[in-house]
Amino acid sequence: MGRRLVPQLVARGHQVTATTTSAVKLGLLEQLGADGVVMDGLDGLSVGEVVAVAPAGRDRAPDDRG
Repeated sequence: MGRRLVPQLVARGHQVTATTTSAVKLGLLEQLGADGVVMDGLDGLSVGEVVAVAPAGRDRAPDDRG
């Protein structure tokens, strides 16, 4: 989902923070125009830490596990 959604949001002028479970994918997210964050979306502590430091008003694209 993220690989299709991020470029559309960026093209419309949004600042996007996208999540991934793998640091290897951070470069791809950057190429797509998003700030990438590594986190486990099934781990409440991991999610809470990322949300706590995310800039307000940013669009967050869901993790693309494919």
